[in-house]
Amino acid sequence: MRNLLILLLFCQLATAAPVTFSVLDVSGAPATGVLVIVQNLENHEEEVLRALTDERGDAGRRELRSGLYRMIATAPYGIWQTNIKEFMVGSVPLEIALPVQCMPTHGYGDIVVIGTTWAELHFLQPDGQPMSNAEILVRDRTATLSTERWYKTDVQGRAKIEMISDPLVLIVLHHDSAMTMEIPEHNPPKVIKFTPD
Repeated sequence: MRNLLILLLFCQLATAAPVTFSVLDVSGAPATGVLVIVQNLENHEEEVLRALTDERGDAGRRELRSGLYRMIATAPYGIWQTNIKEFMVGSVPLEIALPVQCMPTHGYGDIVVIGTTWAELHFLQPDGQPMSNAEILVRDRTATLSTERWYKTDVQGRAKIEMISDPLVLIVLHHDSAMTMEIPEHNPPKVIKFTPD
C-alpha cells in the first residue's frame, strides 16, 4: 500500500512544473501592487493564485499540473490596464512575465461590438500543413465569461468562428502548445499560421 501511495505521488509530481509569475511595465521595469490571478481553465476556471506583485514585480511561484491556464494582471483602481494571457503548462519550468500599460483616458467608455458575424479561418502548422483537430478558445479582451466560445478545426484545418467582439482574441491549442493572437472583426485574416507563444 505504501509503495502504491509513493507511486501515485510521484506520478502527480511528474506531470507538474514550477511556474513563476511576474508583471512588468512596457519599459521592462517591475510593476508593483498589481493584482495577479491565475486560473486553471481545465477545471472550471479554478483559481490557483491570487497575489499582489511585490517591489520586484513578482507575484509568486506555483507547482501547476499540465494543462491550460489563464493569468490576469489587473489594478482596478490603479494606473495599469488589465492584461490577460493564456498559457500551457507541461513538464518544464515556466516564467510568465506579463507586461502592463498605463491606463489611457477612457472618454465616454470602451465600446465593445457584439454581433453575429461569422468568419471561416484556416489554421496551418509551421510547416504549412493543415492543423486538424486543433482547439480554439475565443474571447474578448477582458475575458468576459459570457463571451467565451470553444471551437475545433476540421481535418483541413478550418473552423467557422463567431466574431463576438472587436478585436477578437484567439487562443489556439495544438500538441500541448498555445498561441494567442488578436484579430479584427471587420477584416479577419483568412489564414493563420501557428506560431506557439
